[in-house]
Amino acid sequence: QLLVEKQKEFDQQLVEKQKSFDQQLLAKDQLLVEKQKEFDQQLVEKQKTFGQQLLAKDQLLVEKQKEFDQQLVEKQKTFGQQLLAKDQLLVEKQKEFDQQLIAKDQLLVEKQKAFDQLLVEKQKAFDQQLLERQKEFNQQLLDKEQLLAENSQRERELDQSLLARDQHLLEKDQLLLEKDQHLQKLREKEAEGNALFQSKEALLSSKESLVAS
Repeated sequence: QLLVEKQKEFDQQLVEKQKSFDQQLLAKDQLLVEKQKEFDQQLVEKQKTFGQQLLAKDQLLVEKQKEFDQQLVEKQKTFGQQLLAKDQLLVEKQKEFDQQLIAKDQLLVEKQKAFDQLLVEKQKAFDQQLLERQKEFNQQLLDKEQLLAENSQRERELDQSLLARDQHLLEKDQLLLEKDQHLQKLREKEAEGNALFQSKEALLSSKESLVAS
């Protein structure tokens, strides 16, 4: 019975403590809800303020973007105009360069024509000189051939003359040989006559000796 009473008392205390804990928990939850509401209210206010600030910043950014776009458009227009002016200047310079190039090409063509003409004239003069020299060389060759022919003729005539002279000398040699042979015969006859004369003189001397004795 005592245990039951104590158990009841314990359960009663537990119930009281549970109620007290639940009341405290409810109070804490109520306080938490209030703080959450306050936090949410502050958050809403801050979000409103942040939203307004963000909207203001966005508005300022939009204005700056418009200003930047306007400046960009102006700069692009200026750049476009500058680019167009540069392109126009480049076109003018290109035209001037092309005209100068055409003039130089024309001058080069004229110089080339003059050079070709001069080359043709020099070639003609050279060909003419070559033709004249060829004619002169041919004439000299003909003269030399004529001279060689004349020399050959003279050589043949000289050979004939030398042959005739040799023939004449041969005839003279033959005549001299015949004369020498005749002279030898005369000398032999003279020797024979001298011998006969000496014999006759000896005979005469002998006769004179006989007469004298």
